[in-house]
Amino acid sequence: MESSFKKGYDKNVNADGSIELKYKAKRMSPSAMAGAGMAAILILFPVSCAVTLPVASMFNDHGQSLGQTSKGLWTTLAIILYIVILYFLVNTKSSLLIKPNQGLIFDGKQLPFSDIQSIGTIDHPNAKVKAGAAFVYASSHGTQVRLSKFIPLTLAEAVASEIKQSSGMGWK
Repeated sequence: MESSFKKGYDKNVNADGSIELKYKAKRMSPSAMAGAGMAAILILFPVSCAVTLPVASMFNDHGQSLGQTSKGLWTTLAIILYIVILYFLVNTKSSLLIKPNQGLIFDGKQLPFSDIQSIGTIDHPNAKVKAGAAFVYASSHGTQVRLSKFIPLTLAEAVASEIKQSSGMGWK
């Protein structure tokens, strides 16, 4: 029987035998997003209202001043626009390239398998919101190298497992 659930990542095998993993990620931790979102609301919301209200008055019939209903409508549209823009600024599509028996390529960096002692996942310790608070790492020369941006823990574990399986190496 075939599963009706979709994986949290896409796996593409390239012609050269390399494997590309693509997944949705966050640019920053959930805690940082909350703080940045609140700061952006305090700064950008008044600006967006100041811009949308004069634009709304240009479309108002008979040159009359805007009524409360029109102001509420344009304010709501400004909030919706702000949320959509913030969503696209925070979310990103990430990818990781696995070259079997050679190494990993991620964020324009290369990490040979010969330099990696282990691959695993870490939950972000300060995250108040657990969704999207983990990342995949590789231990290399006493350092934990982040291989992914912030993603849910279950997706991080799946990506780490896929790296281990597709690498052609014998991991613990």
